Amino acid sequence: LGTSPQSVANGKFYDLKNSNANKWVAPLADKPRLRLAWQSPKKISRIAFNFDSGFRHLTITKEASRRKHVLEAPQPEILKDCDVVATIADGSEKLVAQMRGNYQKRAEFRLAPVSAKSIDVVPLASNGDQYARIFEIRVY
Repeated sequence: LGTSPQSVANGKFYDLKNSNANKWVAPLADKPRLRLAWQSPKKISRIAFNFDSGFRHLTITKEASRRKHVLEAPQPEILKDCDVVATIADGSEKLVAQMRGNYQKRAEFRLAPVSAKSIDVVPLASNGDQYARIFEIRVY
């Protein structure tokens, strides 16, 4: 698909249609993991995600002629379920966040502070798409 993990840290959370320049995309069937790592352990207390919500027309209207062209459900491309696993200074792994049932483009987690050498995002399911798609991950 022409994507790389570095795409989630470039500060952009949008793409041109049919482009994957600014997002990470991986087939869910491959059980992918997206790792962000640092030279030295980093104290983490918050993680924010921006997900791909597709390129369809979204509107709030009662007009039937417009509603027939709108998907009135969670957008299939948005990641629904994932785990976030931190690798702490001693090399052990710790589950720091779980997302279940998400349908929003932006998701944010406040964590018990942890000093981590890396975090792995483990996508489990989307809202119908066969790919995990993440535009941006911000770690605070």
